[in-house]
Amino acid sequence: VHAGLDPNKDLDAQLEALRARALHDRILYDDPHRERLSFATGRDELFPIHPQLQDGVLVSGHHGVSFQEGDRIVLDRSGGQPDELEVHPLEAIILPDRRVVQHDGGERTLTSEAERKGVKRDEADKKKEQKEAERMRAIS
Repeated sequence: VHAGLDPNKDLDAQLEALRARALHDRILYDDPHRERLSFATGRDELFPIHPQLQDGVLVSGHHGVSFQEGDRIVLDRSGGQPDELEVHPLEAIILPDRRVVQHDGGERTLTSEAERKGVKRDEADKKKEQKEAERMRAIS
């Protein structure tokens, strides 16, 4: 599922609407005015695995992050941004061994959400340092 499934709504109803491509079905929306499709645009609220899927695996992308918590897998570090592909290659997961393969031939293992947050902080710090170095070169 692109972004995930709403853990607060009936699983079967969501899956039925998705399989039928019934984008008019209110079960797929965040709000009563049908302005945001949860499965396509949701964010952190969709990170937990749906409680009715405790015996299954839920894989999605959309979020610009990658992690696994139990059987909930989010796999999308580039976030659909072409300029991120040098740093974060396109990835696929091979089940059941959960090996992550990358379009550039690399492989890696998934981290937990807590570990991911540490990596994201490190990446953000590195970007800040690079921007500061570029700024200093520009003014000297």
